[in-house]
Amino acid sequence: MEKNIAQFNQLEEFVKSNLLDHQYLDLDFKFVCESEDEINQLSDALAGCTNLVDLKIFLRQNSIEKQRLTTLFSALIKCKNLTTLNVNLDFQIVEQSLNQTSANEQNSLNFELSKITNLASLTVDFRNLKIGDEGLCKLGLILSECKNLKCLKMYVEQNSFSSEFIASSLKSLQNCILLDNLTLYLNLEKSSEQDAFKIGKVIGDYLNIKFFEIWYDGKENLQNLLDGLSSNNSLLSLSIWLYSNEDDQDKDEYIQKIYSQLKKYKRLNSIQILFYNEEDKIIKDLFLKLLKLKRLINLGQELV
Repeated sequence: MEKNIAQFNQLEEFVKSNLLDHQYLDLDFKFVCESEDEINQLSDALAGCTNLVDLKIFLRQNSIEKQRLTTLFSALIKCKNLTTLNVNLDFQIVEQSLNQTSANEQNSLNFELSKITNLASLTVDFRNLKIGDEGLCKLGLILSECKNLKCLKMYVEQNSFSSEFIASSLKSLQNCILLDNLTLYLNLEKSSEQDAFKIGKVIGDYLNIKFFEIWYDGKENLQNLLDGLSSNNSLLSLSIWLYSNEDDQDKDEYIQKIYSQLKKYKRLNSIQILFYNEEDKIIKDLFLKLLKLKRLINLGQELV
């Protein structure tokens, strides 16, 4: 059955629409919803979409205080049928409220996604939302209360998070017992080998995921993350964005390290390699190596 997706890029047009008609909604607001009044209008309109099943909301390049985001998320509690939520706050400039005094308050997030009781699939794109380590931990706790969550995608590339807090936030997800599909977009170029291993180990030991997609900036640490992740005994499908550089002198060694880690995954039967350069020899060489793994039912490459 084809979805009838309602799309809006103007706040006024959305507010005046027949809110009860919306089941699948795509809101792309650029440079709108910057004032408290506009956020209130948007929140009231979303609260009126009581038949909403799937929401994508992009608030890129807006200036919104964190407490206004709380108002926005709180409105979604009234959407009892909402199962899929995609929140994109990429390239957002976040103001600090004048009445916020401490660093912890400034970095805090305070919304109760768990009250969206049917939420099964969530995408959060916070690549440029400056919430800090404390905010990331708070996000982990918020997500840990979403008991029906099955699929989670987290994009946190440009945030200045420490590896320790990333691992702690991911560990919180062990309470999401239905979670079996996880996508992470991380930037850990400055992390140590031990930090990368720890992040992978936390995912492997605490999360019972079957499908994992990793977009990972930090070539030198990818094999360490995969090493830690290999403790996962339920993983069936793995998609990895593979960083490569044709000028690298150690590309053969790099390929061998990645291959050696992937051999450890005994139940893994599907690998998808994501890459940018169609002519990349490193990708082709790794692909040929992986063909030796007879247990793979699906081995693919995807240009992204």
